[in-house]
Amino acid sequence: MNHFVLGASIPFVIGLVFYARRKFRATLSFLIYLPLAMGAFGLWAVIPDIPRVFGMQELYHKLSHDPRCNVFLWHYSIDTVEKESWLPSVIFIVFLVSLLVIALRELSLTEREKL
Repeated sequence: MNHFVLGASIPFVIGLVFYARRKFRATLSFLIYLPLAMGAFGLWAVIPDIPRVFGMQELYHKLSHDPRCNVFLWHYSIDTVEKESWLPSVIFIVFLVSLLVIALRELSLTEREKL
């Protein structure tokens, strides 16, 4: 979960900057592409863990000890220092709730403008 959340945080923060620069208004493309970008970056960050899902333990252990895996958003470096924590789960929930609030706020503002 650490890798996915850290990967997703990059487009999330960039998206928040763009959202703030647009005076806290979101376009439909923003509401579609930001979660897609977050998912894509999150998946990119966990690519070295995929062999474990398919039971390829040897490949997984080989990748987990290879510093070249840092190309997957610092995967190796994170593995060397990470500890079990509930914090990534909370951050992920904050991401989801934030996206939902932005979408609902935009829907509300758009409906008010049409009245």
